Amino acid sequence: MGTSVPSLSVLCGDVREWAACYDGRPFTALLCDPPYHLTSITARYGAPGAAPAQYAKDGAFSRLARGFMGKTWDGGDVAFDPKTWASLGEHLVPGAILMAFGGTRTWHRLAVAIEDGGFEVFDTLMWLYGSGMPKNHDMALYIDKAAGIDRVREITGPATPDARTWTGYGTALKPAWEPIIVARKPREGSIVNTAMRYGSGGLNIDGSRIGADEQGRWPANLLLSHSPDCTEDACTADCPIADLGHEARFFYHAKASKEERDVGLEAFPPVAAGGMSGRHDGSLGAISYAHNDHPTVKPIALCQYLAGLLLPPETYRLQAQLLVPFAGSGSEMIGAMLAGWENITGIEADEDYASYAEYRLRWWQHAMQETVSRAPTEILRAMRAKARNLKLPGMDAA
Repeated sequence: MGTSVPSLSVLCGDVREWAACYDGRPFTALLCDPPYHLTSITARYGAPGAAPAQYAKDGAFSRLARGFMGKTWDGGDVAFDPKTWASLGEHLVPGAILMAFGGTRTWHRLAVAIEDGGFEVFDTLMWLYGSGMPKNHDMALYIDKAAGIDRVREITGPATPDARTWTGYGTALKPAWEPIIVARKPREGSIVNTAMRYGSGGLNIDGSRIGADEQGRWPANLLLSHSPDCTEDACTADCPIADLGHEARFFYHAKASKEERDVGLEAFPPVAAGGMSGRHDGSLGAISYAHNDHPTVKPIALCQYLAGLLLPPETYRLQAQLLVPFAGSGSEMIGAMLAGWENITGIEADEDYASYAEYRLRWWQHAMQETVSRAPTEILRAMRAKARNLKLPGMDAA
C-alpha cells in the first residue's frame, strides 16, 4: 500500500450552488448516490384542486416535497433536472465517466436527466441483493378497512366477502436490485487523445477483474450482495449469490452492516430506527438504534469496486480528482479512498450527514493506515480484534 495520504474534502451545501461557484481544477470522474425522489408524482401534486405537475422555469416537478422515508432531501427534483448534471459536467474533464445509483421506480427520469445534461449513457449496472422489504398494501386488509372493519392481518382473516375475494393480492413486489447508471462526458477528439491528455475515458478492467489475479473474469454489469443472514459457510435460500453467482463470476459483497454504518460515529447519540424508516415507538415490531440514521447507506466494498473501475492509470493518479456529489454519510468517498483515489471531494446538503461523512472518513483513513489494508471486511475485523475504541483528534461531536 502506498504511503501517500489522500486529500479528502467534505463540503456542506447544495450541489448546484457549489457548481455555480467552483473555479478549481476539473475532475476526472464522478461517483454518486443521488436522491431517488421515490414519493410518487400523484402523492406530491395530485391533491384535489392542485395545479398539474409540469416542466417549469426551475425544472421538472420542482415544488419541494418530502421524499423517501419522509426525508426532505429526497423530495424536489434536483436529480431529475438536466441543469444539475450539466452544471456538474462543466467541472469534469472530457471523457470523464459518471456512475450514479438510481431507484427502480424512478431511474428512467434520472437517466434522461443525465443524458439531457450532456452525458452519453453507455451502460447500466444491476446491483442485486436479497434483503429488500416490499412496500406493499394488503388489498384484502384495505378492503375490510374501507368497509369500516379494522383488523390485524396476522391475527384475523378477511372479514368481508370482497376481502376474501382479494385475499393474497398486494400492490408491490419485493425490491431486490438497484440500477447504477454509467455515462460519459463527450470525449475531446479520439479515445486516444482524450486518454493521453486528460487521463479519462477508460474503465479499469484489469484492476477490477473478478478473481485472485489479472487472469480473473472480465468485470460484468451485474453485481451481487449477500443476504444479511448469510454466513461465511453458507448462504440463505433467498441469497442471489446462491442462485446466480460465485466469486469467480461476479463481484459480490454483503450489504452494509450496522457495524460498518456506525463505526467512527460513536460520539454521536444513537437514533431510533424509526427515524430512518418512518416507524415509531409503539408500532409493530422491535425498534433498533443506530448512530448513522442515513436510510440508504451503500456497502463500502461496493463503492470501492465502482471507484476502482473509475480509477485512472497510475501515471495520472496524483493529479486525478473524484467528485462525489450527494455524498450522504460518506460511503462512496470511503470506498474511493480504499480504491486508491488520492483526491476526493464530496458535497452534501444535509449538515448532519456531512458531519457523519467527515467522521467516518477520519476513522477509515486511520484504520486503513493502522491495518495496512484496503479491504473493508479485513479492516473491520482487524480493528475489532484490537478491542479498542479509536480516539482521533477532533472526533468529539459537539
